[in-house]
Amino acid sequence: MPQQIHEWLEKVKRADRFSCTPSTLAESGHWHLENGVIRHISNRFFSVIGLKWETNGKVCHQPFIAQSEIGTLGFIMRHHEGETELLCYAKIEPGNTGIVQIAPTCQATKSNLERAHGGKEPPYAKSFLTNYGETISESLQSEQGTRFHRKRNLNTLIVKEDADIEDNQHRWIPLRDFQKMLASDFVVNTDARSVICTSDWQRLFQRPLFQGKDRFIKDLRASFEAPPRASLIDEIKQRTHDISAASPIAEVCPVDTMPGWKFCNKTSKTVSNAHESILHIVTHSETREVTDWDQPIFSTHDSKKQILFCARDKAVLKFGFKFSWEPGLFNRVELAPSTPSILDPKITDSTEILSVNQSDEGGRFYHDVTKYSIHDIGEIDRSLDLIWLTLSEIQMLLPEGYFNNEARSALSLILVYA
Repeated sequence: MPQQIHEWLEKVKRADRFSCTPSTLAESGHWHLENGVIRHISNRFFSVIGLKWETNGKVCHQPFIAQSEIGTLGFIMRHHEGETELLCYAKIEPGNTGIVQIAPTCQATKSNLERAHGGKEPPYAKSFLTNYGETISESLQSEQGTRFHRKRNLNTLIVKEDADIEDNQHRWIPLRDFQKMLASDFVVNTDARSVICTSDWQRLFQRPLFQGKDRFIKDLRASFEAPPRASLIDEIKQRTHDISAASPIAEVCPVDTMPGWKFCNKTSKTVSNAHESILHIVTHSETREVTDWDQPIFSTHDSKKQILFCARDKAVLKFGFKFSWEPGLFNRVELAPSTPSILDPKITDSTEILSVNQSDEGGRFYHDVTKYSIHDIGEIDRSLDLIWLTLSEIQMLLPEGYFNNEARSALSLILVYA
């Protein structure tokens, strides 16, 4: 990460005087349990519900974040002195590792945009609400379907050459520096990765992509320029529909009486089992629209891995994905990375190309760390039962919402080489 950006993030963190302390649901004046749902007194923002579903003869129960409002995630871009720059937001979130991370120019829920919290309007909200500027890309994308219930965000990239810096938490960053930060641990947040990943890469960079002399970069260029297979795109769409139609249906259930989970409104762990908890916290942040608030926040008890395989098929580099049904996905089924944990034992030759540690969605998850990595396994192994796609095919499917949150975070690593 460039030194000047590191110093800026540290300056924002010092000025924010951030604090986050444990609390309880019983002590909250804003959140309460009502008919099996943990909700805000305004009935806005988000709620915590229970979901149950049956798979392989087993009935599963789990708390989920219910937030049907479509949020806004948007970057403003400009061209300045021969460089492409992104207007980045040094955003404080209670669940961020390192407290502050680079976010899109505007990152806000509909409740925040409508100032349901009684505080200030989110920065640069008008730029996205009024569609002022040239739109480079705009698409609806999912949040984590394993913990969000039917949540989607509008991912937007616009060009606004005359946008001014409105506060100390925003700064123009050259795209070439942003690329470097994508390879740094706990610097670029999940939402920023999603917006950049789902944009039109050619219009974003406005130059030939993947121009390095390294073999892997040459392979990326060939994959990006390869003619997409229309028949495969159609097959993926049909299979997604068919798998979704045959998948389990998750039903809402009371969050306070789920089998295997403990509920207690008088401890900091409101809902918990051996693997995950819903904590209640009180937060102070002087750079947010409201400086003091309390909220539920999810906490997992271990770190996770998401590995995306790449391999060659007749000398053309492709990336391996699998169809993943997730209880909370709006579309029920999306493409996920090759494996969520360790390498398949069938893989005997693997080279890690790049990896990054990321704390996912710091506004809803507390220090929830996932390691995203890309592994080169040489030649395609058909026994792995993966969908192998070129970068040109990935670019066709990304704007249509076919990749889950984890796949988009993994794919963002490719842009380091663009």
